[in-house]
Amino acid sequence: MKTDEQLWTAYVAGDSSALTDLLERHRGPLTRYVAVKGVKDPADTVQAVFIRLVETGLPPGMDFKYWLYQAADELAQEQRTSDRSAAKWLDTPEAEMLAETYQR
Repeated sequence: MKTDEQLWTAYVAGDSSALTDLLERHRGPLTRYVAVKGVKDPADTVQAVFIRLVETGLPPGMDFKYWLYQAADELAQEQRTSDRSAAKWLDTPEAEMLAETYQR
């Protein structure tokens, strides 16, 4: 069985199936981890983690699993912050006005 780092190196070298292998290997545990963090849609957050991985790459010498869970923590925090901001905004007079206008 290849290590995460070996699979990542294979993906970077052009083997797209290596990314699929990484996703399949980490999807379940990472989804459960993110769910415990209180995000609304853990599957979307896991997808965002892998999108970030593909967009930014793995820093040289970085442990793959460490990076993955660090990114999951950051995205979960961003989502919780965004959700709180949206919830606060929904309690404003402006939000009420927009809701009333929409219902007309």
